[in-house]
Amino acid sequence: MGIRGAEWYVKHKEKIEYAIAFIVLIVIISLVVTLIARFSNSNENNTINTGKSEGTTNVMKPIENFNSISVETEESVITGDELTSHQISLIDNIENFISYCNNSEIEQAYSLLSTQCKEALYPTIEDFTNLYYDKVFANEKKNVSIENWVNNIYRVEIAGDFLATGKYDENDVQADYMQIIQEGEENYKLNINGFLGTEELENVASSVNQLKITGLKVSTYMDYQTYTFKIENSSEEEVLIDDRSNIDTMYLEDTNGLKYSAYTHELSDAQLRILPKTSKEVTIKYYNKYSSNRKIKKIVFSKIILNNNSNQPRNYGSIEINL
Repeated sequence: MGIRGAEWYVKHKEKIEYAIAFIVLIVIISLVVTLIARFSNSNENNTINTGKSEGTTNVMKPIENFNSISVETEESVITGDELTSHQISLIDNIENFISYCNNSEIEQAYSLLSTQCKEALYPTIEDFTNLYYDKVFANEKKNVSIENWVNNIYRVEIAGDFLATGKYDENDVQADYMQIIQEGEENYKLNINGFLGTEELENVASSVNQLKITGLKVSTYMDYQTYTFKIENSSEEEVLIDDRSNIDTMYLEDTNGLKYSAYTHELSDAQLRILPKTSKEVTIKYYNKYSSNRKIKKIVFSKIILNNNSNQPRNYGSIEINL
């Protein structure tokens, strides 16, 4: 700076400092107004945030605002694939369901469930109220955060009013997996509580001696699968499908040779016992967490007792049902 410039600065120093202070004050006020506006919007009831800021990671954020619905997803948590605009638009189905539950509009929430979900979990609205609504919402408004898991399956985190209590209680946070499915040409419904659908099985049967096992249907959940079988015993002997002494004798096997055992502890001999000249339906649960890439190729019963009520040495048989 030259001599004249220095003299000019000294002469006008006070005015320059006032001008700088004024500019700084304007910037601060602008920032405060912006923050207040954002905070007010985030605290409105049923606020829906359908995107995330550029540069943020796809990690669920802490829920800060009571009775809010926050959509924390632009891509699949599992695959990293970006959601299509159609997938994003379908999230409205989950938001509507949560809003109905938050407002205790149970009948409207129930109407959004798929036919299969109702049949498998909640045949009546009373079942839905007692088994889901009362346990998850309990007549309280909840904070909810949604993120895409894979395909049209979403992880929904439902949290209590920890702002009212002043502390965060992890026991009051529940995670549900909801799937959006199409029923009809333009009608979309929800599978909730980890239920992902039921598939009928056709021409799936096998037999040994005079015992025949037919696969009827499979229901898939996030943590397991259930298979329903028709078991026909045409012999004169009582049959026991498995004595449950080993968890490895009833299992599913996938195309990679991996095995998934049955929940034998949830079964009884009475369920697995087939009297002579009779048939019955039996549903068996298997340890098979959902994977979009897994394909089950066969169901195995490797320790069938064909003469369970006989005084003779046990006669064992096995059945493999190819899918």
